[in-house]
Amino acid sequence: MLRELERAFERSLEKESVEFGVTPSQVDILTVLSMNRWLGMTAIARELDIDRSTAAKAVRALVAKGWVVQRAHPVDLRYQRFELTDDGFVATQVLLARADAAQQKVMSPLMGRDQHAFMNMLSEMVDTASNEGR
Repeated sequence: MLRELERAFERSLEKESVEFGVTPSQVDILTVLSMNRWLGMTAIARELDIDRSTAAKAVRALVAKGWVVQRAHPVDLRYQRFELTDDGFVATQVLLARADAAQQKVMSPLMGRDQHAFMNMLSEMVDTASNEGR
């Protein structure tokens, strides 16, 4: 059931973000970068629990859009880090608002109090599962 709910959210998010031409994975990467000044590819992949090659493909697309910039680390030039551009920050804010709208569409069958209770229970389940996997 949770997988079906996830698919419904992904479909809703795709509809909300179609004009931007981004995938849900790219939205996830923009979100992670918006919460961190910069990250390396390995850190992005680890944060999203995806493999490094998937993260690299999504980041390359965001760099091509001009939303993410790649820079060499100031001390270790072998290390590449990624950060949002100003345009990327603005796009991320719009996409996050659309993600909220997509979530509200998926959650709309539940009343306000039930939505809050469901999200609390879901958060607890995710936290427990994440801690058990480590």
